[in-house]
Amino acid sequence: MQDLERTYRGYIHMINERRFEQSHRFASPEMTFSGTAMSREDYFGGIQQALEAVPDFQWQIDRLVVDGDWVASRVVGTGTPVRPWMGLQPNGRSVTFVEHAFYHCPGGKITTVEFVRDVDAIRAQLTA
Repeated sequence: MQDLERTYRGYIHMINERRFEQSHRFASPEMTFSGTAMSREDYFGGIQQALEAVPDFQWQIDRLVVDGDWVASRVVGTGTPVRPWMGLQPNGRSVTFVEHAFYHCPGGKITTVEFVRDVDAIRAQLTA
């Protein structure tokens, strides 16, 4: 369990540091994201697109549970959108929101991601 926890923490650190050339260390070549099959490159490409809209985006792990080859996490995201993001216009303010995610990691690499993002919190902050 400690190895998978260390791996997940490394995955979050890799994203926060924008070191996507290391993505092969954390994810399988073929993945499923919220029910959609995609390549590792497509998965991380989606994250990179979000980072273009919110360049200072950071994730902070709030809760982390490892059970076998599953990881459950609650992360707090922060950042200031500079481009339209999730259909919302930036307003110059930073946003803070929560994501809950489950990762299936057989062999220590992510193959499946299921997540829920508090879009209502983001919307409220960007339209206030």
